[in-house]
Amino acid sequence: MTRADCPAAARTGTSAAYFFVALSICAAILNSTTPSTLYAVYQARWQFGATTLAAIFAIYSVGTLAALLILGRLSDRLPDRRLVIVPALLVCAAGATMFALADSVFYLFVGRLLAGAGTGAVVGAANAAMVELDRRQDRVRAAVMASVAFTAGASLGPIISAAALQLGWWPTQLPFALLACLSLMTTLALVALPWPATAREPATSVANWPERTGGVLPTLRAIRVPFVAAATALILAWSIGSTFMALGPTFTARLFDLNHPAVGAFTVAGFQLVAGIVQFICRQRDPAKCMVRGAVLVVAALLACTAGAWIGLPLLFVGGVLAAGVGYGAAFVGAAGTVNLVAPPDQRATFVSLFYVAGYFGNTIPLVALGVVADGVGLLGGLIFLAAAAVALILPLLALARRLRARRD
Repeated sequence: MTRADCPAAARTGTSAAYFFVALSICAAILNSTTPSTLYAVYQARWQFGATTLAAIFAIYSVGTLAALLILGRLSDRLPDRRLVIVPALLVCAAGATMFALADSVFYLFVGRLLAGAGTGAVVGAANAAMVELDRRQDRVRAAVMASVAFTAGASLGPIISAAALQLGWWPTQLPFALLACLSLMTTLALVALPWPATAREPATSVANWPERTGGVLPTLRAIRVPFVAAATALILAWSIGSTFMALGPTFTARLFDLNHPAVGAFTVAGFQLVAGIVQFICRQRDPAKCMVRGAVLVVAALLACTAGAWIGLPLLFVGGVLAAGVGYGAAFVGAAGTVNLVAPPDQRATFVSLFYVAGYFGNTIPLVALGVVADGVGLLGGLIFLAAAAVALILPLLALARRLRARRD
């Protein structure tokens, strides 16, 4: 019996499960982005520099990498992906609680580590679950909706913390209490829902790329060109996106003397909001084209931001941030769609997890290096360093893109 032939109650159950799986992605990402606007508060309170701030941001990637590497293949072997998603949401709630109780930098490190571990466990299993729960099992649409949920969490987080900061509503406690409650509510909903039986669809040839359903390494060799291209685009987009998330308010405050919390929140939230809109627009576009064009735009926008900081034009800097959001959105959704297209159904969560492993690992090193450079030669020097690294990374991506076009033609 096809999904279209299922009774209405089953379809309703599938829709509810689809919504709460998407909400689990949003809740997990909210835990990672809500502190962005508050880092300046923590810096002033506990007197630490850009290197420590970059390390706090990077420890999130360590937790995420650990979860992805340990649990990445697990949900492909379990009969119900909630067995991974539900415990991961509880870990996210624990991370939010650590931030709410924070009275030293140590709490920030532990909270970020837990948030990263929870998010890493959620993203692989939830992305795969959304494909299986999609009524048409449309891989690209599921990737887009997962990316939109991801970006919704990324953009709402700094807005929530900035609002609490501006209104004076316990800014370092209330946002994280709300996030813990959201994670727990989503957990309860997923446990209570009747989970539809979602058979793993048989492997078929997608986008004219060969699929191998043996071991992970044979499959990776078969899809290495599109997978490496997608991972490179993700590393590039996330390295720049993470910089604006971690240091965006610091850039506007120190480079342009704009210390109002709303300015920092706009820098972070505007980036993510634009990215989310672009992801929705790109949902019906060719993933490979979106991935490459978005990555090129990210690099061009970063160069504009660097120029704005160099000559002291805040409008050019903010415009570059928004343009980077456009490129980030296109590159992210294109890269995720590419991986979903070429990954065999019985290994989808594995390769989605590997995809995110590459992204988190790839952006951790530049972010920490940026913090060290910024502490050594200043924020402008750090921004120039990041721009040079981005230009160096776009070149192999363009070479891989040519190979993809040649294969498809």
